Amino acid sequence: MEASDGESRKRKKESGSGSETEEDENLLKSLQQSNGKHLSDASPQASLYDEEELMEPEPNIRSIELVDRVISTPKIEAQLPASYKDCWNTTHVKFPCSSRNTYQKSGKILSKWYLIQSVLTSPSLLSSLDLEEAIREYNPSINDFGGLHHFLNEVLTEEESVKFLSETLIFIITLALKLPHLFSHPLPILQAGFEASIDLSQIQIASILANAFLCTFPKQGGSASSTFIRCPEINFGNLFSGTGWKRECTSSQAAKLRCVLNYFDRIFKKYSADELTNKCMSKMSFQRKIISNPPDWENSEKILTNLKIERKNFIEDSTWKFLQVDFANKMIGGGVLGRGCIQEEIRFMINTELISSLLFCAEMEDDEAILILGSERFSNYSGYSQTFTWEGDFQDETPRDPMGRLKTQIVAIDALHFGNFTEIRMQQFEVRNILRELNKAYIGFSGAHPGSQIATGNWGCGAFGGYHDLKAMIQLMAAAQLDLDVSYFTFGVSGLGDSLDEVHSILREKNITIGRIFKRLEAIGKERSKSSIGSLESEEAPQVFTILIEEFEQ
Repeated sequence: MEASDGESRKRKKESGSGSETEEDENLLKSLQQSNGKHLSDASPQASLYDEEELMEPEPNIRSIELVDRVISTPKIEAQLPASYKDCWNTTHVKFPCSSRNTYQKSGKILSKWYLIQSVLTSPSLLSSLDLEEAIREYNPSINDFGGLHHFLNEVLTEEESVKFLSETLIFIITLALKLPHLFSHPLPILQAGFEASIDLSQIQIASILANAFLCTFPKQGGSASSTFIRCPEINFGNLFSGTGWKRECTSSQAAKLRCVLNYFDRIFKKYSADELTNKCMSKMSFQRKIISNPPDWENSEKILTNLKIERKNFIEDSTWKFLQVDFANKMIGGGVLGRGCIQEEIRFMINTELISSLLFCAEMEDDEAILILGSERFSNYSGYSQTFTWEGDFQDETPRDPMGRLKTQIVAIDALHFGNFTEIRMQQFEVRNILRELNKAYIGFSGAHPGSQIATGNWGCGAFGGYHDLKAMIQLMAAAQLDLDVSYFTFGVSGLGDSLDEVHSILREKNITIGRIFKRLEAIGKERSKSSIGSLESEEAPQVFTILIEEFEQ
């Protein structure tokens, strides 16, 4: 129901106000016993909130009554389960439930996990303002919730808002607090320079995303030996922030939030509270792949494989028999939890479980790719960038493999970023950059299942400044080196499909090897370098397709 100007909120936040109950003392004593070496011998946290009444909300803030809740909140657990093995270092995920996750108050060191449980299980969590106050209690770095308030109170219908506050939010909290029960072993970070893989159940991923939604995760990575591990930010704080002086959410931001809520609603329908265990059969795998022996591109005798031009569909529409390419950022996910809303961000929103990779996939190096198996699609959409719109639920009917994973194959490969300035964009014709992109595509495509094809498109173009013809040819060459056929999705770029089809047909018909194509691309770079000194800003890019046709058509 809507809170009007004249209404005053009579609810009070739970408060100790200096008088600590016996139950609170027992809880904290148990907590200190389980985490003893990391906690000071402190008295229980006396007051998580001020005892004074909450300020009256703005007129458009919706709230519910406690009796409106469909499911009950979980209970505080003073002790971590015996199966939980703690770990707090730069090469493993730092979980919010770790005994090392602490904060100081009044000179005392206290458990942040206990604080998180306390505020999230409060019976007065009945509006978006209450949710903001709860999150800021344990994560004060999140200070802008304008977009979330606008979304929950003005974008959603009143019925949808009530459903979120009375049902979905409580389920998210339940999932989040299950975390120590779902991870009995430390979760390693897939760091640069090491080939490794991680298998997670659907419930483990749901708990990760629930904690990310509630912004409970500490900062990941840091200095390790002689390296520095950089990980993306997985907490949803940036997605909650507002835009403009009214601090509202944009239409594409609202679409992202609808994708997220639809995902949690789907998980809620699939699992009851008693089924939130690791016994669920649905799984996903995440693997960091590293190229060990790059091909000798200059002397390759391979020829181009079969090519199909897709002018209307999108990569995610291809079947499980395709390795689907994610046009990734080197920090996987890119701006998925911010304002980014292009190919990678959209894919991560409609296949919401992909967002979990932000927690444990460190920044990619030039010779690396991240292969993800078993991702489920939950949402339909239309539009792109600022026109991205959530179009309802999607039922993914992809079959499963013997491990319980959907047979969906996705590979994240990051292209070089050249931007929009001609002088910088021209650098992509330099041999070192052509080799980098060839090897990046090669290591990514090498993860395809036997008998698969590649589903790709304008990788590294758009905001990254790549030239369509050069990037397309690089990907065809990488796929050919692995004997993989390609479906190329043109994303509406006028004339690209016809031009690519023409040059491909000629190169195939003439049995032109990958080595010969590489040498011609290498020559283009050298010719450009010699002829363009001092005139880069006015120089036009080499027309790769035209040059290859003229070279090999005779």
